[in-house]
Amino acid sequence: MIVLVSGASAGFGAAISRRFLEAGHAVIAVARRKERLQALQEEFPGHPLHIVELDVSQREAVLQAISTLPSDFSHIDLLVNNAGLDLAFHRDGTTAAIVNGNFTPLPVPVFANPPALRPASAVREWVLENAGARPWDRDEIDRRLIAQIRAGEGRIIDSQDEVGGYPRPAPVHRSLDVPVRDIESWLRSFVRSQD
Repeated sequence: MIVLVSGASAGFGAAISRRFLEAGHAVIAVARRKERLQALQEEFPGHPLHIVELDVSQREAVLQAISTLPSDFSHIDLLVNNAGLDLAFHRDGTTAAIVNGNFTPLPVPVFANPPALRPASAVREWVLENAGARPWDRDEIDRRLIAQIRAGEGRIIDSQDEVGGYPRPAPVHRSLDVPVRDIESWLRSFVRSQD
């Protein structure tokens, strides 16, 4: 399989690229920081890895890069569209940074159980077991929906009006005190293992 990963120079993109390479897949690693892509390439000598320095917000550059891929990488099977910017938009359309002040990224993504590559035949059942914010604590409606999907029942809902409108849950308020040190352990305290 040939996988194109955007934002592959750091964070999730780099981790995803590594996982696919370790599993023996060909990877096209795309990012703006060429030196980090080169470091990834040095980490995986002899693996089917093609790096492309590219800003994916530049449409013409993306089209040019795709059209000039080496033939061994030209038939992309999977796109992991991970590239992104720390931006939000004001109502007037101007950009605003999501993070203000000091921000220290974690050295690795925080997972209760790191994601694993699975054969396609196992993905459906895995998704049904793990879908949702709290799969270990599903309510009656979630359990009913999962059962209907397993049984091949149910239907596509085209409008909230078909099912009585949007739910109106009562608001829940909770203070959030972010620690100054050991943020990784603090974040892990919110993640419950699904084992």
